[in-house]
Amino acid sequence: MKSFTDVSTEAIASYREQGAVCLRQVIDDEWIETCRRGVRKSIDNPGTFFRDYTADDSPGRYLFDYWIWQAIPELRRFSLESRLPGIIAELLQVDHLSQLMDQWFRREE
Repeated sequence: MKSFTDVSTEAIASYREQGAVCLRQVIDDEWIETCRRGVRKSIDNPGTFFRDYTADDSPGRYLFDYWIWQAIPELRRFSLESRLPGIIAELLQVDHLSQLMDQWFRREE
């Protein structure tokens, strides 16, 4: 899969053709750090949907949580205030988005 550094006409076409697109360096480091803090809070204070699917013999952990953006301020801010909603709207070619669900995955080694 080809990667892009912005939401260009070519990136939109690639998304429409393949159903996915790789966008690199489109989210500022500040927002990435905000997400890291939010995920850490979710791990430290697991919510209803938090899951640890780490196998007993695994050297690392495999974790995820969903429906969490309303409970963790950092993830809420990222979902609503970062560049991400605009990127999604551009890719989908829509004027309005409604967030139904969020989910994060983390694999630790």
